[in-house]
Amino acid sequence: MPYALAQDYASLYYLQDEFDRAQQEGVRDTVLAASLFANPEFTDPALIVEQNKKRIERIEVVQGQLYGLASLVQGLDSEYKKFLTAHPK
Repeated sequence: MPYALAQDYASLYYLQDEFDRAQQEGVRDTVLAASLFANPEFTDPALIVEQNKKRIERIEVVQGQLYGLASLVQGLDSEYKKFLTAHPK
């Protein structure tokens, strides 16, 4: 396999790995966010407010991760298209 082709594959594999890791982190953080809704612990209104702040913060983290994943998907799509154009069957 020519070196340039190997570099192209390596670039794609790197982006795919980044996407896979981002997905795994997103799933973990989504589970952590959802867990705050599973078993409400508090009846004190002040504690409920604090719990809701935590919920919002975790949901915002997941939202940010979704934006990041969307960006990675766009990058991968662009790279796949470039690769297929450069290496037609």
